Amino acid sequence: MNKKANAWLREGYIVQQQYNLLSSNINNNQVSLLANLDQHKHAEGYVYLEYYSTEFFNDNRSEYVHYKIVINGGSIFAFS
Repeated sequence: MNKKANAWLREGYIVQQQYNLLSSNINNNQVSLLANLDQHKHAEGYVYLEYYSTEFFNDNRSEYVHYKIVINGGSIFAFS
């Protein structure tokens, strides 16, 4: 039997999506956001970006940044 998994994003939240995480050029891959606005057209979430210093993800991770993303009334804000 083949069943599809249903995934639901909670109302008012934003999640980060990134594809091709096993590629050797991960630092240049696109990051997209998936947002499910609540009834007030508001959503928020966090984005974490990590810069790897080697292509095979050894212990030499050099830097990361994170942002709080807020969508409110059609405007998008990022706070570090």
